[in-house]
Amino acid sequence: DQVLKQLQQERARELAAVEIELREKYYRSLLGRKLRVLVETEAHSAPGPQSPDSAIWSGTSCRYATVELPASAVDEGQFIDVTASEVRDDRIVATR
Repeated sequence: DQVLKQLQQERARELAAVEIELREKYYRSLLGRKLRVLVETEAHSAPGPQSPDSAIWSGTSCRYATVELPASAVDEGQFIDVTASEVRDDRIVATR
C-alpha cells in the first residue's frame, strides 16, 4: 500500500523536528566539556581588528558535532582541543 504524499510530508516534518530537538539536547550535554575538533573550513572573520587568529572556522568534534571555533589557516586539517561554550543554531560554539 502507498502512503499518501501529504502524509509522507507530514511525517518528514515531524522527524525533522525530532532530529533538531535531539541534536540540541545532545549538543547541550557537551557544554563545558573538552572536545578535540578537526579544523575544516573558514566560516567567517571575527568582529574586531583583523589578525591571523581572528577568523572563525568550523570543524567536526571527536563526538561528531559541528563546532565553530577561533582558528587560523595554519590550523586547517589539524586537531585542536577546545571547550564547548554555547549551542547556537545547529552547532556548538567553542573557545580555545
